[in-house]
Amino acid sequence: KPVLVIGDRKHAKLLGDLGTLPQAMDAILDQTTPFIVVVRIEHSDDANQMKANVIGGVDEATGAYSGIQALKGAKAITGVEPRILIAPGFSSDVAVAGELIALANQVRGFTYLDGPNTNDADAINFVKNFGARRAEVIDPWITAFDAAAATEVVRAPSAYAAGLRARIDLEKGFWWSKSNQVIQAITGTTRPVDFKMGEPTTRANLLNKNHVTTIIREGGFRLWGSRTTELNDPKWAFEPVVRTSDLIADSIQRGLMWAVDRPINGAFLEDVAASVNGYITHLINIGALIGGKCWVDPVRNTPDQLSQGRAYFQYDFTAPAPAEQIGIDSINVQDYYAGVLPK
Repeated sequence: KPVLVIGDRKHAKLLGDLGTLPQAMDAILDQTTPFIVVVRIEHSDDANQMKANVIGGVDEATGAYSGIQALKGAKAITGVEPRILIAPGFSSDVAVAGELIALANQVRGFTYLDGPNTNDADAINFVKNFGARRAEVIDPWITAFDAAAATEVVRAPSAYAAGLRARIDLEKGFWWSKSNQVIQAITGTTRPVDFKMGEPTTRANLLNKNHVTTIIREGGFRLWGSRTTELNDPKWAFEPVVRTSDLIADSIQRGLMWAVDRPINGAFLEDVAASVNGYITHLINIGALIGGKCWVDPVRNTPDQLSQGRAYFQYDFTAPAPAEQIGIDSINVQDYYAGVLPK
């Protein structure tokens, strides 16, 4: 079942040293100290059975969830609903990744997926399996020094991405991209990723262009890329835009708890719209939105609907996209020679 871990190593140590969980916890806690909901699964030497254990399901007799499905009951059990979803070391499997995406869609969360850790072509093809706006693929995998084992080890990148996402949410805001931010406590990647600003033919830019986030070494090891696995709808190409949309929707719904079951009249409709517009204005002021507004839906709010206790509102918004490319053109001119001539 889901277990809530307060974000520090003392509590994480209580989970024990077996399995992949200690490595994932270490990767997350190297970035920040969030609340973490974990689900233990039973190990199996059979690959297909292990995959089934990770995906999980529902016990027909008890109704209890297992595996990834257990995260559905996290809020009821722990009081915390996880929104950043990972299965480090397992999500490079298409079936496991698909289950994480399905859960992300249900809870308006976001999942970070491990790439295949083989080559660029495989990573690019892996992305094509999904077409999902609430998922991002990271490749290659990461190397880090394991103090307990006293050796350098290979680790799945999804845990580092999740920890970095939580850190950027805390330090800068959910509307910031985690791209171009330093990943702490790693030693490198399993294959080199060349990068040069303004050079489109580097491996880093090739991967980014094809919706694969990677890691570059540029003043530290930096996560590089913000693109989701949504390949067809450019509105949802960037992770921070998707998360901004979802977090705003959740905040508006939670913020309207006061309005539920109040009498529907003109003042009620105006107050709800004003409440949402106040929140949108706040988001604009802090830089989370470029613009937006809420209004009473003039079409759906018919006398019949209102008499049945249904009131409808709409809102629009524009979230800032990350500056993925910055183009600067130079013009060589002779005009400034005029300034060197004596007057």
